[in-house]
Amino acid sequence: MPITWTQIFTEKSPLDLHPELIDDKHMALLRVAIWVLLIGTGLFMGILLLGPVRVHQWRIYAATALMTLAASAYFTLRYRGAVPTLRLLAIGSWVLTTVVSFVGEGLRTPILISYPVILVFGGWLLGARACLHFFIASCIAVIGLAVGQQTGFIKPVVPVSPPMMAMAFLIMLAISALLTLYLLRLFQDRYAEMRRLNDELQQSLHIGEQREEELRIAATAFESHEAMMITDAQVKILRVNQAFTECTGYTAEDVLGQSPTLFKSGRHGLDFYHHMWNSIETTGGWQGEIWNRRKNGDIYPVLLSISAVKDEHGAVTHYIGSHFDITEQKHAEAQIRELNTGLEKRVAERTAELENARNSALAADRAKSDFLASMSHEIRTPLNAILGFSQLINMAPDLPEEAKENAQEIGRAGQHLLVLINEVLDLARIEANHIELTFESVPLETLLADCLAMIKPIADKHGIELHSLTGNGHATVVRADYVRLRQVVINLLSNAIKYNRPGGAVTLACKTLGSMVRISVADSGPGIPEHKQIHLFNAFDRMGKEGGTVEGTGIGLVISKRLVEAMGGNIGFKSATGLGSTFWVDLPLSESDMPVQPELPTASTVPEANTPQSARHKVLYVEDNATSLRLMQKIIERWPEMELLGAPTAEHGIEQARRELPALILMDINLPGMDGYEALAVLKADPMTAHIPVIALTANAMKNEKDKALTAGFSAFVTKPIDLASLYDTLRQTLDTLDKQMA
Repeated sequence: MPITWTQIFTEKSPLDLHPELIDDKHMALLRVAIWVLLIGTGLFMGILLLGPVRVHQWRIYAATALMTLAASAYFTLRYRGAVPTLRLLAIGSWVLTTVVSFVGEGLRTPILISYPVILVFGGWLLGARACLHFFIASCIAVIGLAVGQQTGFIKPVVPVSPPMMAMAFLIMLAISALLTLYLLRLFQDRYAEMRRLNDELQQSLHIGEQREEELRIAATAFESHEAMMITDAQVKILRVNQAFTECTGYTAEDVLGQSPTLFKSGRHGLDFYHHMWNSIETTGGWQGEIWNRRKNGDIYPVLLSISAVKDEHGAVTHYIGSHFDITEQKHAEAQIRELNTGLEKRVAERTAELENARNSALAADRAKSDFLASMSHEIRTPLNAILGFSQLINMAPDLPEEAKENAQEIGRAGQHLLVLINEVLDLARIEANHIELTFESVPLETLLADCLAMIKPIADKHGIELHSLTGNGHATVVRADYVRLRQVVINLLSNAIKYNRPGGAVTLACKTLGSMVRISVADSGPGIPEHKQIHLFNAFDRMGKEGGTVEGTGIGLVISKRLVEAMGGNIGFKSATGLGSTFWVDLPLSESDMPVQPELPTASTVPEANTPQSARHKVLYVEDNATSLRLMQKIIERWPEMELLGAPTAEHGIEQARRELPALILMDINLPGMDGYEALAVLKADPMTAHIPVIALTANAMKNEKDKALTAGFSAFVTKPIDLASLYDTLRQTLDTLDKQMA
């Protein structure tokens, strides 16, 4: 497409577009010639401007033309491609010509010939815009020179008149400018065509190189161990390699000119092949797994790759296919799948075994819990009668001393049995992680004083002196469960008393160790032999004291250790034969600055039989055990403000409650037929009895049973064996609440 006049003025300069205009091969000779011309011209111009001799007119013209040609040739050859430098030199030549024209009277006419020459060469080398600038500047210079001569400011050249000279030079400049633009357009048109042809040639060469590279790769691949096949554009086989023959069983003579459909296995449908060829047409290739058939009829899997070879016009000329036999890989995958299936089966079986073991463990844990609950109930029920009647006997006013001592012995034995039951239940809860702790800020001085007060009667009975080193003048507070920590300290003090020597001493001390507090209990007993110390925290191991007079279960220290560790502390000891033992407990200090002292339980005084009361409240006791019912009858007889009604079953109890409307109901949980929970639901659903408070009374002392009872709606929870003071407090508090509501 021809270059437009607009494009001529917007294109870059020819030296920018075509730096190859001058061949480097002749550059050395041209430079020598240029420098000779420049030096000669310079000498001539110096003599002309400075010398007194007037040179003939033709010599001036020759020198001017020679200088202009030499300068133009130098600019062209020396600064080709360096457009800024060439522009500077061209402008400098134009300025020099203009100066000489104005000051050199005799050189004015010949030097002005340089304007057209600079315009043509500068415009051709620097572009159309440079030509236009030179043209305008030269026209202004010529017009200014003519005006100066006409006005006499500049001496005119005789005999040519200034207007005629200016007109001649302006016409010459216009012709030179048009000639320059024509040369530029002609040159650009021709070079654009050459550039287009060159681009097409380069593209063809590039495509040819690509095809050569593809053919080279294909030729290299044909020598490899991978099966290769080349077809024409009509998908007719042109060539196969030796690896193809070894893989398929077909020789080159068998397949030349044939279609690759010869290898179809019949396992793939039309959709499969349609997708394959669609991928080849759109992306130029396809790769995937396919099942082929060998010459002997065997079907085998291959990893097939097909590539389309195209010419410079994008037309497909060949297809190159390579395939790799993956039979062994498929066998390995099948084995892996089989192993995975077997592994999954074994994992499932193992998971089922673990689940069964877990279920068995849970069942065993439930059975253990049920057994403990049953044992607690079965032992506490008769123990309730033993301790209850022993308390009633001790309260008899005219009881002989011997009978009172016997009753006290019965009570002590019953209490020991109760402690044993409670410790066994505690140990079971701890081992099952069912122990629940209530953490609070515990003031140690208060707790330790409480422990000393509780243990002092036992120490006095055994003749043991108690010493306390806990009063250090400031309140030490630890974060622990108050009740459980008191249980631990009492256990340590009790052991120190029981296993001490006659007339010995026990020292309770407390001191701060960094962020911990150490509570220590030291005794002056015989000490623990070193070979027995490793068994000290084993359950039910009393280290040879089983046949002695000291009562114990052998699990108190085990429980203490578990409780202390659950509260974030440590327990330890040191002992030496003949020097006594020291047991210590380390617990973390509390972060609270204002410890909350828990409300300690206080024993209520059981009123005597002659306590005056203003009214009698009916108390209904639903109990299937006749002994327990008789015991409760004897207890209530001591409190004249209460009248006891008995019922052996839940059904009888509900009927009697509707008939008598008692002030409160004591309900045993484990009743034959309808149990205590079901009876409670019936009573709460009946408008006649819904307001009556029901207190649970059971031999099941498990904490979860208490939580369950209170959640179900029981007003309170009392465990067997009955403590008379505690029972009276519960009954009195409930009745007082009723009296306030009725007032």
